[in-house]
Amino acid sequence: FAPSESIASLLLERGVRTPISVVPTGVEVSQFCQGDGAAFRRKVGIPENAFVVGHIGRLAPEKNLQFLARSIACFINEGITGKASANSPPEVHCLVVGTGPAEADIRAIFAQAGVTARLHLDGIQTKQTLADAYHAMDVFAFASKSETQGMVITEAMAAGRPVVALDASGVREVVKDGVNGRLLAEENASTFAAALQWVAEQPSEHALLLAQAARETSERYSMPNTAKLVLDSYHEL
Repeated sequence: FAPSESIASLLLERGVRTPISVVPTGVEVSQFCQGDGAAFRRKVGIPENAFVVGHIGRLAPEKNLQFLARSIACFINEGITGKASANSPPEVHCLVVGTGPAEADIRAIFAQAGVTARLHLDGIQTKQTLADAYHAMDVFAFASKSETQGMVITEAMAAGRPVVALDASGVREVVKDGVNGRLLAEENASTFAAALQWVAEQPSEHALLLAQAARETSERYSMPNTAKLVLDSYHEL
């Protein structure tokens, strides 16, 4: 079994000749469908009407988090220009859930950009509080290029959140550009910030379509569907 088409292709390139079936690790979709995002925002001090870019995961250097932090800080400084309310466009905030050695780098990048007050780090969450964290976000941002399968991407989509990510193994199978988020071929902070801007500026009816497509994508990776792939493989054997 390979967890994604990308890894199956890599195994074939490296000379593996044993038959390979692609069976992603299943996600408990029902765990992430419902969440109290408003309560989570209040807990960490994010304004109710803010546009929130979120990330969840282990904060490790191989997750390309310095690039991600620079991209989000760039977006925060540019602000949302195409979705003005009666008063002013919503503020952009960043919510990061997780711990790890890259936390100091994230804080330093936001401080250098002068947007420390827009950064909210809240450690490790489990079960319901993790679902609440996903629902506190408006878009999920992901820049790792070393995934076998981006589990957090599927979890975010189960919560109805579109994803902006770099085109990489374990990611390109899930994120469909313009359908359930944005998939970017170029590792460029301005391009990534523009993709976040694109999500923020979508009219409400298109935002709903993005959310619906994200949820439909997550269903493909649900425990029942991935378990069926496993059972089907055993039946064939």
